[in-house]
Amino acid sequence: MYNTADIDEVLQPVADANIKSVQPLIAVVSGASRDSLPEDNFHQFMRKIVHEILIEPLSFEGLLAEIVARGENSDKKACRVSSVGPSNAANSIVSALKTVKSFEVKAGKQFRPLEASLNVPGNTTKFAIVGMAGRFPSADTLESFWSVLEQGLDLHRPIPPDRWDVDAHTDPTGKKKNTGHTPYGCFIEEPGLFDPKFFNMSPREAYQTDPMQRLAMTTAYEALEMSGHVPNRTPSSMSARVGTFYGQTSDDWRQVNAAEKIDTYYIPGTIRAFASGRINYHFKFGGPST
Repeated sequence: MYNTADIDEVLQPVADANIKSVQPLIAVVSGASRDSLPEDNFHQFMRKIVHEILIEPLSFEGLLAEIVARGENSDKKACRVSSVGPSNAANSIVSALKTVKSFEVKAGKQFRPLEASLNVPGNTTKFAIVGMAGRFPSADTLESFWSVLEQGLDLHRPIPPDRWDVDAHTDPTGKKKNTGHTPYGCFIEEPGLFDPKFFNMSPREAYQTDPMQRLAMTTAYEALEMSGHVPNRTPSSMSARVGTFYGQTSDDWRQVNAAEKIDTYYIPGTIRAFASGRINYHFKFGGPST
């Protein structure tokens, strides 16, 4: 989404400043490579920082490991962890450093940036899809789906027997009511696979929840993981600002089970409006859900 021109634009206000001799008072560690950033030239130092913020993916687990390693090798006996802006990262760093033996760790001040610096005009805001996930016919991952597209495969096949009774609901002549013309279709593999414990759901609730809702939660998690999303790390990733918009084309599950052992979770498990709300609730998003 960004390139070197964007880096130059960000650094333009300090490009001509007479601050080349300025050096940081403390070591600055890269969130991408875990290396110390160059300190001999201020402009090179700032360029590396902006490059990593805009272009490089953050490896937060690697950064925590590096911080712990430096704590273990340090001759200091105590440290204070402060943060800039609203973030839960400081709590994770404090917890990680507490694993260092004989090391006193304290949570320091949270420095808040000026609100004015966060106001970006709408016509300059960029949009990017940074995480994706899905389930497709004969392709459970994006990589396998791309392979299917490259090969140009036709994946239609007879309706699997675990979906419905093909003979009872198929009539090539089209004269029989409540039937389809063809016994073929494109189907994803094992749509019922779901780990209820991982999503804090009881087996009883998961059993009555529409597979589309279950797949929505699973793929939402995969997409967030792919994007490297760290809740509350930046103003744009604040959980209170995240909205969920989910499209659903049919109510097959609810219609088929309308008279089949109706139980406690039938309404939230089958009504469309609960799908996006279920994602919001699990990931603790506070924005709109539609």
